Amino acid sequence: MFRLPISMRLVRLVAILVVTITIWALILRTRGFDIEVVSVHVAQQTTGVVFELRNVFGDHVQGAEITIGGKHKKVTDEFGVASVSGLSVGDTVVTISAPGYRMIKRAIHLSPGANQVIFRNEMGLVPDGFAVDFHVYWNTTSGGQARGIAEIALFNGSASPVYVTECDISCPGQALALRLLGSEEGFSSFGRTHSIVGIVSEPEMAVRIESEQIVFVDPVVLPGTPQDGDVYTLRVVSTSNLATAREERDVLIIVDDMDYDGDWDPHVP
Repeated sequence: MFRLPISMRLVRLVAILVVTITIWALILRTRGFDIEVVSVHVAQQTTGVVFELRNVFGDHVQGAEITIGGKHKKVTDEFGVASVSGLSVGDTVVTISAPGYRMIKRAIHLSPGANQVIFRNEMGLVPDGFAVDFHVYWNTTSGGQARGIAEIALFNGSASPVYVTECDISCPGQALALRLLGSEEGFSSFGRTHSIVGIVSEPEMAVRIESEQIVFVDPVVLPGTPQDGDVYTLRVVSTSNLATAREERDVLIIVDDMDYDGDWDPHVP
């Protein structure tokens, strides 16, 4: 016995259903019944999200502009935080821009309820050139003695290696600055504990920082008794070419105030 292929039988079944429905519709209309299609509006589910922005050093980034889905815009506060509500649940694209940093464009998923998106450390905002991070703080040792600490980190966001030839800290009440790179020993120990650091000796000694490399300098114990509000100054001299005259090299000056930090981490509030 001849049988239609399955695809033909499905087409035939659909045609029969269409004809049947059409006939019943005509019958109902002739007997005084009217068929009306009613559209039902379903409210779209919305959600909110809290962003926390930090850079590769771990610092909060204030004043960064966050754009969600190309239309919702917010600016981060002093803690690097911004919150947005009334967003559609699902996948969307976030764009983040801040002065001195590369733009970030990333896809995220927003779930119903509370959402939190954190950018920090290796996922944080990246400086668009050579950048230095500097913090001073104090805590007490096991014997109860106050001790001041300076933390320094360097990041090379440029396309070429950067050479650091000088790194000094000026401390209140001290006649001379602490020269972290004032000797061969200083160069050899610069950031050795936490980073892989390259040292060159020709045509002069310098710390070589490769493109995209971050260097965490070993914490520096500051002289004297730290006092809240004391001002410390970091001076870093760098160049992309050691043949550049010393007076033409880049000099970066950063100032920070001494304050108490209970957990020995100035990046954590």
